[in-house]
Amino acid sequence: MKLISFFVHRPIATMMILFIFLFFGILSLFKIPIDLFPNVSHPHLSIITKYENSSAEEIEKNITKPLEDELSFLKNLSYLSSVSEEGVSRIQLTFHWGTPMDFAALEAREKIDLVKSKLPEEAEDPIVERYNPNASPILMVNLLGNENQKEEDLRAIADGKLKPTLERILGVAQVKVFGGAEKMIDALKSSNVSSRGGTLREGKIDLLIKTSAKFNSIEDILDTIITKKNQAPIYLKHLATVQSALKIKKDYSFLNGKPSVALAIYKEPSGNTLSISKQFQSIKKSLEEETHISLVSTYDQSNYIKNSISMVQSNALQGALLTILILFIFLKNFATTFIIVVSIPFAIVCSFFLLYLNGVTLNIFSLAGIALALGMVVDASVVILENIFEHLKTEERPKNAAINGTVEVAGAVIASTLTTLAVFIPILFVKGPIGIIFKDLSLSIIYGLIFSMIIAFSFIPMIAAQLLKQQTAEGIKEKIDRWREIVLQGLWILDRIYHLGTKMAQSYENILKRFTLTPKELYKKALEQTEAGEKKIEELQTTVEKQYERTLKEAIQSWKSRVSVIIVVFIIFFLSLFFIPKTEFLPEALQNHYEVTLTYPPGTSLDTTTESCKKIEAFIQSLSNISSTHLKVVAGQGTFLMQFSKPKKAQKRLAHLRAYLEKIPDTYFSITALSPLSSVTAGLETRSLDLKLKGPEMKVLQKKGKFLAEELKKVRGVRSTYLSYEESKPEIEIKVDRDKASDVGLTS
Repeated sequence: MKLISFFVHRPIATMMILFIFLFFGILSLFKIPIDLFPNVSHPHLSIITKYENSSAEEIEKNITKPLEDELSFLKNLSYLSSVSEEGVSRIQLTFHWGTPMDFAALEAREKIDLVKSKLPEEAEDPIVERYNPNASPILMVNLLGNENQKEEDLRAIADGKLKPTLERILGVAQVKVFGGAEKMIDALKSSNVSSRGGTLREGKIDLLIKTSAKFNSIEDILDTIITKKNQAPIYLKHLATVQSALKIKKDYSFLNGKPSVALAIYKEPSGNTLSISKQFQSIKKSLEEETHISLVSTYDQSNYIKNSISMVQSNALQGALLTILILFIFLKNFATTFIIVVSIPFAIVCSFFLLYLNGVTLNIFSLAGIALALGMVVDASVVILENIFEHLKTEERPKNAAINGTVEVAGAVIASTLTTLAVFIPILFVKGPIGIIFKDLSLSIIYGLIFSMIIAFSFIPMIAAQLLKQQTAEGIKEKIDRWREIVLQGLWILDRIYHLGTKMAQSYENILKRFTLTPKELYKKALEQTEAGEKKIEELQTTVEKQYERTLKEAIQSWKSRVSVIIVVFIIFFLSLFFIPKTEFLPEALQNHYEVTLTYPPGTSLDTTTESCKKIEAFIQSLSNISSTHLKVVAGQGTFLMQFSKPKKAQKRLAHLRAYLEKIPDTYFSITALSPLSSVTAGLETRSLDLKLKGPEMKVLQKKGKFLAEELKKVRGVRSTYLSYEESKPEIEIKVDRDKASDVGLTS
């Protein structure tokens, strides 16, 4: 009671305390980063080792198996999986949630160092990646040059200038380049060298010796001495021609059916999508001017984030306005409504301070929590203010009414707030991705409720003692009459100004008077309508109260009626169980970007894959509602990025595409929405199911896997199945006859 008395009798001190919280809240609001989802850093590590021109069996035996044997002893390791493909080994490490990934990556590198000596000498050093190799890019950028620029020129710009610049952006994990052609000069390695030659001491100075014989042009290569005959040098230009050539293409990129060069930007687990996109847009113009090309964004995840955040903010604002309207309808008093309305932003803005200290971002979950808290924060204030109002009706002095009215219901308000907090506090202790995702929602509601209780016990009684007075029906009528005189006086002045217009205005007024009322009549009519509306609301409220009172009396007057009420409630409860909606982790939202991936049999060449994908691309472009298409092709796989102009009609077009792809033999395809949800819900999607077969023999697993995949296709609701095991690429094995090889001076 002493604390509440302090707030009531020290209004300036109370406001200063609240303004301190408000200042820090506003300051934090401008510093809190904005993102679509909470920062869910999945505990994954990827170990990538390249071994060119090696089959999947060799990769599995010589690289994957030794690394797996050593990495399996890592601390907090939950799951280890690997994929051995032609020329590359990929090992995926999944740790327990809460594992410090910096130390986990360091320990993984130490384990790799122990096994490096067992790996083939030709193999590259294993690379430890923190990002998920299966994640989708947050930004896709295509390079468009002028008519004189060739594909190899665009590729050179992408590799030499754009990629290094974009990888320096804070939060970017990797930038991949697709399409175009890379320039290549096959030079003589023995003559194309640059090495250090020690040091030479000259007086007091030590000079570094550097041997430089690098080729700088094709002419330098042509002037290379191959041998000498009769003391005369024989140059390479006497025996051969040297020309700049293009490397054999390993991938293709097409934008709307035309060849292009594309950049895919991937973010780190802790990277902020909006920040990366903003930094890219800030340097985009300078890059275009420097390289004389145009950069076109075919996919930008930040646009989806901005639209989603804007929608949630709009809904929260609408909820706040509806809350104010409902409060005014039931309180029927401007002063009390104003007090409650002021308390809402106080509680919400102050809670941003604690959200910032906890590292919470402004995302759809934290904003949803704030939107829910908008309705909850007024509960305590309404209860206290209503009780203060009741004390004022007993002709109690405003300050005493504020203190006594607050103390009287303090216990009930605290108990009510704690029961709500008891629902959301346990969510903070949930581990894993579910706990991380809904932690922001819970913290927003918890902090909003805490500050709502602080506002209810400090600001509400203080401001109520200042604004609310002992009011009677007569006092209210006098106040209305006073305001009516002020309004009439103002309208009379406006009426005089109106009549001082020109003749044209006077003529217009005469016509207007036939259809409109004078200011006094207009005010009188508005007052009558307001009184009639208020009377109808009071009559409705009275009718509801009487009906509720009568129903309550009938329900408790005898044991039969009480039992009947209980039975009816239980029947309604059990019937409602049949209407529980289907459960899923997160609902599928409308998207305008979809990714289609086609997988061809092992060994399918790049040209064959490109030819097939071009036909599919032509079919996609023939569909309506397609805004743009981007195609990326590698040997045996094609990936389409489709943008729809109208997301609501996308599913119909995808159904046509799915029917078309099902007719293509020996291919597997998948159609997925390119959504930021994929980076948050990795491994948690309810629309997919992974089954893993284990056994000692690969041939048996392969046979059983094919059988299981065919049987699953018959299950209702299964759209497609995919077997991760793939046949090795066709290969030719050359056996060397050692005797004949030695006859001609060759070795195996």
